[in-house]
Amino acid sequence: MSHLNLWQYHVDLTQPLAVHSHQHQVILKQREGLLLEWHDGKHCFWSEISPLPLFSKETLQQSKAEVLEFFSNHLIESFSVLEQLHQSHSANLSPSTNFGIEAGLYQLFHSDLKQHSDFIPRINGLMLSNSSSSQNSFHNDVVKQKISGQDFLLDCALIKESVNNLKENQKLRIDCNRSWTLQQAIDALSPLPQDKIEFVEEPLIDLQEDSCLELYEATGIHIALDESLREDEQSSNLLLTLTHEPNRIRDIGISALVIKPMLTGLYKTISLIDYCVLHGFIGVISSSIESSISLNLYWKLAQRYQLSAHQGLGTNHFFPADIIQPLIFSNIEKPILQENELTYLGQLL
Repeated sequence: MSHLNLWQYHVDLTQPLAVHSHQHQVILKQREGLLLEWHDGKHCFWSEISPLPLFSKETLQQSKAEVLEFFSNHLIESFSVLEQLHQSHSANLSPSTNFGIEAGLYQLFHSDLKQHSDFIPRINGLMLSNSSSSQNSFHNDVVKQKISGQDFLLDCALIKESVNNLKENQKLRIDCNRSWTLQQAIDALSPLPQDKIEFVEEPLIDLQEDSCLELYEATGIHIALDESLREDEQSSNLLLTLTHEPNRIRDIGISALVIKPMLTGLYKTISLIDYCVLHGFIGVISSSIESSISLNLYWKLAQRYQLSAHQGLGTNHFFPADIIQPLIFSNIEKPILQENELTYLGQLL
């Protein structure tokens, strides 16, 4: 018999994590979210709803209320009915709620996700702003450096140090979270060796076509979109150009899309991945500090679409143990959590 259960988890991170956006900062000491437990009569699988503070517009409490209201307001007798209802109501749900429902339905109706593939995605590690390169959890040929946006000179020194610490074949991704003015970005990036920088992610407070072009021409460093992908398509000229004129987007220096499924929704994420594959952009699926339930699905998506760039999934070390363990390769029926970390909220279907 098919059914769907709702749980809530609360986990202390292994170390405090500073989350930056638009020169604002939140220190995460815990991560919490909702877990959907799906049973299709043969298999059990899981999906997650975990808004990220500072980045998600919705809170966890709002997402929980959405889920409970959605299932209480509709007569849902099967997963097929759920899929139909979700399609007609998804516009009224927040991205994280959409992601949780879509991730379950996607796993339910895509059996190929369970099949073995010879293509193995690579993971890009997350380097904290207070960490040296030797402390980075992943030693791949691409590393990522976030800046705080609160002290420009300190950020420039941090980036310079990160470049100096790169090994011979390594490249650096710089994540700015829209921290700089155009002139600051030019001043910070111009001295850097172009061949050592893969891209700079959302460098400008106001990212527009003309400012992207000016920055690219001044520095020769490619630009990646992240937050811009989640703006209102009707009000974002950059997003409209991305949709309709990919060659023009490429000409102004944009070469990569960094896609955060929890902040975007899974189906919109897949449409952006399709866009990258079709038009030759670098596609990066990136964590929003979710549990390995979601990281596992992201890995499978990267595998399914054969995304060759390093994926931004190197965040599971912030959890004391993988909720699904080991990351990526295991299918188990119960999350690995302590009794006080997991609360049953009831059966939805």
